[in-house]
Amino acid sequence: MCGIFGVVGLDPDRDRLEASAAALRHRGPDHVGFWIGREAALLHTRLSLVDLSADSHQPFWDASGRHALVFNGEIYNFRELRAELAAAGIACRTSGDTEVLLAMLLHAGVERTLPRLEGMFAFALYDTQTGALTAARDRFGMKPLVYHSDGNRLLFASEVKALRPWIGLEADLVALTSFLGGFQGPTTGPSLFKDVRHLPPGGVLTASPGRPPQVTQFATVADLWDLTERERLRGLSRRRLVDELEARLYASVRSQLMADAPVGVFCSGGVDSSVVVAMSSTLHANLAIFHADVEGRHSERSAAETLARHLKLDLRVAPVRDADFLDALPTVIAHSERPITIRPDSIPFFRVCTLVRAHGVKGVLSGEAADECFLGYQSMMPGMPGLGAFRRRMAGMGLRNLYRRLALGQHAEFEMFDERSDLSQAIGSRFEIELQEARHRGLRDRHGSPIRAEDRKTLDALGYHLRTLLHRNDTLGMAASIESRFPFLETGLVRLAVNLPHEFKIRRTLRPGDLRHPFYCDKWILRQVARRWVPRALSDRPKRAFPTNAFKRMRIAPAFFRDSCVAGLLALGAEERAFFSEHSRPLLQQRLLQAEVWALTCLCRATPDQVRERLHRHVTVTPDRGR
Repeated sequence: MCGIFGVVGLDPDRDRLEASAAALRHRGPDHVGFWIGREAALLHTRLSLVDLSADSHQPFWDASGRHALVFNGEIYNFRELRAELAAAGIACRTSGDTEVLLAMLLHAGVERTLPRLEGMFAFALYDTQTGALTAARDRFGMKPLVYHSDGNRLLFASEVKALRPWIGLEADLVALTSFLGGFQGPTTGPSLFKDVRHLPPGGVLTASPGRPPQVTQFATVADLWDLTERERLRGLSRRRLVDELEARLYASVRSQLMADAPVGVFCSGGVDSSVVVAMSSTLHANLAIFHADVEGRHSERSAAETLARHLKLDLRVAPVRDADFLDALPTVIAHSERPITIRPDSIPFFRVCTLVRAHGVKGVLSGEAADECFLGYQSMMPGMPGLGAFRRRMAGMGLRNLYRRLALGQHAEFEMFDERSDLSQAIGSRFEIELQEARHRGLRDRHGSPIRAEDRKTLDALGYHLRTLLHRNDTLGMAASIESRFPFLETGLVRLAVNLPHEFKIRRTLRPGDLRHPFYCDKWILRQVARRWVPRALSDRPKRAFPTNAFKRMRIAPAFFRDSCVAGLLALGAEERAFFSEHSRPLLQQRLLQAEVWALTCLCRATPDQVRERLHRHVTVTPDRGR
């Protein structure tokens, strides 16, 4: 919804504050608000979706003028919370969720309020009397928050680029080399930037004068594992389970259509977005739906058009061509603030977000997270890949990395390296994935035994893998000044998914179904819901990853790496630079290219246009021979 920034512990400078505002303006083009105090300042750039009036501009103050809030996101249950406040004699003068959030934090306290918030958020609450600051982020990490602290001062922001006017941005060389070695990049804790950290999903940061900030957790995904809920679900018939999921999803869609500005829906043609589009169409007149058409033999446009005709809706299409993967790459990486090898779909996603904004729509519902909740990736299905694919993968990586790729359901274009790099990769990633999986392995069933691997799949997928998706949706949606919303991440719905018996996600069937995993149905329960809303051709349609293979077909001339910024960061000598640029394997070359674009745009202050010109001089995309 917005961009937030704050500094505590030094006298603010108006010019630097305005530079931070300019860096976040794409996140909030409708209004910029400042507050400058003694040794503290707050900044907010607003994208107005709920209560469009100036009454909800931020920083937002309580009636006493003591407490200020800067808030990014949406609280979908704010009306229920406002009714509770009214019952307690606390009246709200605005019609939006910002005032309700501030009032609840002050009335009930941070600790009691946070678990009750249904929505996506990153916020900071500042007490001008004590100088104390509290910042928090939603359970799943739908909205970002990064921070820097040197013990005396604290800076926080929605994006790293807003910190640049206040601190020098440098590469975290451990994270950078870990990325080059196969890790996809940090999403919690340390970042790719030295001394800049991500507040973890469900994290709470507290700071007060003279003390370093402390980070605690108010919620994790693992908290949703609930043995009582699991037993309740086991006692329901198949029809009752389908009914409950349908009711929860419909209620979530209804609440997330809440807005005083135009809202639409992404329409990929897959089952997840199709059911969200269909439900939304019964709740929203003249619904706008949007599709990214990656042109070529794997285009999904026909499926999206089938749904649009069925629902009598106009489909707005953003064509995506090979050239877009070069043209958009510098802008996409500059906004993502990280390489996108794990997310080649970032290019078509950015293109469709630009189309959304061009049609005056500010918020868009998405089918994101359905695959994580209900196990929709091919790699999560029983059996192994086809023999040819298996041999090709075995040639590129070791067994353990193959398992990790399958377990996480990552559909990146590039393979990890062999198993000898596992330990160094884990150290370089600060054990981000390993620690997550260890926490899930520590959960117990009703007999006190560790929960089965198949029952951990949803929890694991809702960790690192989901965080990379949410980061893409937030940064690239905000790059186009639109907000992505996620009906499948309503807390009660995710609790149902986490505790739902495995056989209702991946289910044996007598029908051949998808030839990649015959006689098994993925996302079984969601497909049953979808059958009630969309044609069978869509509800039963096999899962398809975004049809992107342009990165695989890029040919990178060694001259692209001449005077390489990354080589300089790694302190490579002349001979090492030559090897770096001319003898790297194709997969490493792509990583080097993306790291170079990241370093140029995020560290070396090159403009996207400058990097784009360099790409066009030295990089080509060969034709797709399958077209």
